[in-house]
Amino acid sequence: METDIAVVILLVGVIIVLAILFRFLFRQLAIPAFIGFSVAIGVFFAGLIFSTDPESVKIDASFEAVHDFFVPFFFVSIGMAADPAAFAGIGWPLFLLLAAAVLGKLLGAGIPAALTLGFPAGVMIGISMITCAEIALIIMQRGLSLGNLAVTPELFTWVVAISATTALVMPLVLRRLLAEHTFKWEMT
Repeated sequence: METDIAVVILLVGVIIVLAILFRFLFRQLAIPAFIGFSVAIGVFFAGLIFSTDPESVKIDASFEAVHDFFVPFFFVSIGMAADPAAFAGIGWPLFLLLAAAVLGKLLGAGIPAALTLGFPAGVMIGISMITCAEIALIIMQRGLSLGNLAVTPELFTWVVAISATTALVMPLVLRRLLAEHTFKWEMT
């Protein structure tokens, strides 16, 4: 009889702790949506919170199959939202946006890293940050759903082209640079 009461008390305690945890988690996810940001921002912050847990490596690995299953659907939906006619007239605006994206990431991430880790490591970190992908596409897709005043179909297509270009080219550049250089990763 006493063990049954102890088990019930333990179960009630676990349920209360889980309820508090889920309430906190859902609040973290809901606040950005409530103030008009993407729910992805809330998920990002929830990931930051849970990233301090040593067990997160095991949890992250357990979601790999689900991630691999859903990623193609995400990119297919992005591709379906792009306007093929906008690719025909891309021209200079795309190259200007691509140059701004590359220079912005290279300078914004590369200079602080170069000041801390040295010039070669700064260049490597700057180049590794150039790839624009999921979050940029999520934000642009949300803007496209709000109408032409937020994001025009042409701008959306340009950002898709920039994301595709950087996602395909930058890993090749980075692989070549890593093969040519060895780095001493110590703080200076």
